[in-house]
Amino acid sequence: MLFSSLFCYAQQRPNFAPVESQSYRGQRTSGTEKTVVVQGIGAQKSENGLIIDVRFSGAVDPRTFTSSNFLINGKPSNTKISFNREGTVARVLTNINLPCRVTVQNVKTYDGKAIPSFSKELK
Repeated sequence: MLFSSLFCYAQQRPNFAPVESQSYRGQRTSGTEKTVVVQGIGAQKSENGLIIDVRFSGAVDPRTFTSSNFLINGKPSNTKISFNREGTVARVLTNINLPCRVTVQNVKTYDGKAIPSFSKELK
């Protein structure tokens, strides 16, 4: 009896369009209508070079933020990249010293939207 009641209820429910979602990274994200941009780039000195933080206005796909998309003085460099839980801040550890020019390019959001390129001179 219970099974037949649930079956009838399920048949009467309207169909809903699937919601766009991305893989789980500690926080569920879904497609957004807003454009994600680089809000700023900051650097601090470390024992081995620089720690560079790139802040985005929304979550980015970490698979698209690699050392080939993060240029220092116009060249990809050997860097270690990590993200905060929300995917909005990328921390880059590099052995480069100041001054340098940092460029972020060809990075995308989870729903495939391109993030505009951004460059900054660090002094």
